[in-house]
Amino acid sequence: MQNVSIRQAQETEYALVTAFYSSVGEVVVPAKDEIILIANINQKIVGAIRLCREEGILVRRTLNVLPEHQKQGIGSRLFLAMDAIIGGETCYHLPYAHLQKYYESLGLRTISPSELPPHVHERFLTYSKSFSVIAMRSN
Repeated sequence: MQNVSIRQAQETEYALVTAFYSSVGEVVVPAKDEIILIANINQKIVGAIRLCREEGILVRRTLNVLPEHQKQGIGSRLFLAMDAIIGGETCYHLPYAHLQKYYESLGLRTISPSELPPHVHERFLTYSKSFSVIAMRSN
């Protein structure tokens, strides 16, 4: 594996973050108040994860790694680096269902959608119309 650096994206890099997400099929427009961690190889973004505080609740969103860099531990490093920022605070996540065991291995636990905060539950219902997603949380 090449030398990967993990760091927080600066607001001046948000256009690059948006372009990265677009390259993996995601539409993301970063908000000024969210935390975005990026994985870089040779000054190129190869992975990213977002942390948003929504209505006082932490929500981990859009962990992605370029396909050619997957299965190298980059996603796990991004996830765990974000965990260090989250600390012991409760954080929710709505991953694809086929990734359940992966996220459980990183310390999340599967919960009933009814346990989600109302606004996150609404997003879960919206996502569920198009994708097989599950509700998870830390702490």
